[in-house]
Amino acid sequence: MFSKKGSKTSKKELRYKDYNISCHGINMSRNGCTTSDIEVLEKIIEMGEPSLEDISKRTGTSKTAILKHIVSLEKEGFLERKYESSGRGRPVCHISVKAPTIQEEAYPDPMNEALLFMESRMGKESLMEFVDQFNEKAESYLRNLFENKDIHEKLSSFARIRNSEGFLTTVNYGADGDFTIFHRTCPISRFVKKNGSICEREEELFKGVFDMDCTREGNIAMGSSSCAFIMSPRKIGPTR
Repeated sequence: MFSKKGSKTSKKELRYKDYNISCHGINMSRNGCTTSDIEVLEKIIEMGEPSLEDISKRTGTSKTAILKHIVSLEKEGFLERKYESSGRGRPVCHISVKAPTIQEEAYPDPMNEALLFMESRMGKESLMEFVDQFNEKAESYLRNLFENKDIHEKLSSFARIRNSEGFLTTVNYGADGDFTIFHRTCPISRFVKKNGSICEREEELFKGVFDMDCTREGNIAMGSSSCAFIMSPRKIGPTR
């Protein structure tokens, strides 16, 4: 959609509020976002927390044009801007994704209702057994999918899969092989409030998939802005 000069493909651009279209698990139907806005959002999700200049370079679009899309997405509740000192001149503006409020807390969405129904019929113990079996299959599939891929390829594929499940997933890379997986939305947050042990299963899944230690910080179901999974290389104890 973007040209080198940041021009749009058409003068009459479709707006997502007119169509039942979703982006990374978020329904955009009621939001006044253009197709170019969504492309920028997808690029930011892919890049983590880029600066305005980073996005401009990646898309080949002027910073002025990108800023217009950012302002639009910020207005709709999808982005926020953070300013950090660069040590010289103006502070650097970094763009991060946040989850907008899509629906009322009490709305009976299918995913939460299905889990609550299964628990009422099967009991908590049987439901958790089902979750464990599902995670075993998911771990096996992902480990095969990730074979011979570098960490960036693994995380890119992983984020796409999680997004298709209704999570808004971004990744921040740290030092020494560390990285943090953020879930900006949780499609089962209502169920998690009632049964938080399902989150522990998620941590175990991440440990198995990436063969790394996992520390969880924040919980959307409990009021946090995101669920963060800090992944770090497993510590190897001293050998005898």
